[in-house]
Amino acid sequence: MGGEEGELGGRKKQNPQAQAKEHALKKAAQASSSSTVTNKLSFQEIFGIDTIIKDWSSISHIVAKVMDQGVKDICWAICFARLVQAIYNMQNPHDANQFSIDDLIGSIKPEAGEKSLALANLKKAFKHLSTVGVLKMPTRGHGMAGDKRKRVTEDFDMYEDVDASAIEKKLDMFPVALRFETDVEFTENTGQIYYLPKKMPVTAKSRLHCLLLIGYGVTKEGERYFIGQNSYGENWGCQGYIRIVIKNKCDIICKKD
Repeated sequence: MGGEEGELGGRKKQNPQAQAKEHALKKAAQASSSSTVTNKLSFQEIFGIDTIIKDWSSISHIVAKVMDQGVKDICWAICFARLVQAIYNMQNPHDANQFSIDDLIGSIKPEAGEKSLALANLKKAFKHLSTVGVLKMPTRGHGMAGDKRKRVTEDFDMYEDVDASAIEKKLDMFPVALRFETDVEFTENTGQIYYLPKKMPVTAKSRLHCLLLIGYGVTKEGERYFIGQNSYGENWGCQGYIRIVIKNKCDIICKKD
């Protein structure tokens, strides 16, 4: 995930893929620092506000701020915690909460020899989220008992080989996570539109990653795109976001039908 061959809890040592990703992020940070005018604009303004049709981040508490996972293999935990947050806060607008990514990392362990985003490990995560749930972050002050140790359960599933129209219908109801294999064009993205490559079979060398899809729009040239919130920090892509064009079938993770 994120260009790494890691496990659910992340690695202490960087493998060559992680080093390459870290190098790419440094390049993106350098490029970002040279464009102060662009950095003052929101990703919506850069994408073109008039091109955006759906954007869950425009609603308070649905989409949290961009995170930086560094070289840790934790994009799966970020996505799951954010998906739970979106659904919970949509259903409970007067009790908005965030959820613990660290709780998921510490609770869900990978199957031996399997990638964290491999189907076997995703099924393990789905079962944990539906039975044990994810821990709420305290919202009533540090050390207060209000939300301490409260968990929220949710049923998720992975939908394989879906097309752009199906993703759009899901996004009309809630954010979803996109599972895909990264490449250089994605890892080193500095704001360009990203064309999702054709899905390939998962192998031991696959560099699986997931990010949140929080909306969609149509470019001025008439091309449909999806708004992705990544976990490489705000110096990556466009303030941490990216426009993704999906022309091939792909895999998404979202609330179970």
